[in-house]
Amino acid sequence: MKMASALPGADTRRNGLININKQLVEEPAKPLVCIVILDSNQTLIDHDKHTRTATIRIHHIEPLLTVASRREAVELLSNAYRARTTEQLEFDYDMDLGSRWDGDESPVQF
Repeated sequence: MKMASALPGADTRRNGLININKQLVEEPAKPLVCIVILDSNQTLIDHDKHTRTATIRIHHIEPLLTVASRREAVELLSNAYRARTTEQLEFDYDMDLGSRWDGDESPVQF
């Protein structure tokens, strides 16, 4: 799978990342929990390998700015992963869901 490089542009109705640019610049490696609506805008066909690869396009992206919404999203992610794989989701990065914006320092484990 490939990803189109463009976000929904300067349209703040569909690109919630515009409003948190400062946080992204100050902490570029900090994981950001978002809700994304996407589709596929292209399919790459490789006739030699007999493969078809979708290129996804982001229609809307919203960062989750409250601890409660981020925790709920991570729980949904963990549940969806478990349903798809029957395995427990292990994050390979610090998923500190309480300190990015509001000072709550309690990390969540799923």
